[in-house]
Amino acid sequence: MVTALLLYGVIKKYTLSLEKTQNMLRSERERFEMATRACSDVVWDWDVENNRHWLGEGYKSQFGYEIPDKKESLYTWLRHIHPDDRPEIKKKR
Repeated sequence: MVTALLLYGVIKKYTLSLEKTQNMLRSERERFEMATRACSDVVWDWDVENNRHWLGEGYKSQFGYEIPDKKESLYTWLRHIHPDDRPEIKKKR
């Protein structure tokens, strides 16, 4: 019985800690997105580990491109580079 109560306490503490962390991350993400909307700069974030990027609102206003609905590979940027310049860019990767 004591072991079960201790296990319950550990699980509850872990769950509350996880929920708190998730809420903090959600709040930070919202603040980050509000800050990027407040400026006219092109803000982007690259998740190197998963090779995905996030584009702020300035991407559309500055370049005229639609912001993709899904996270795309950073290499999708190659489609915006002039075809004559692509071999040189690919060499430098």
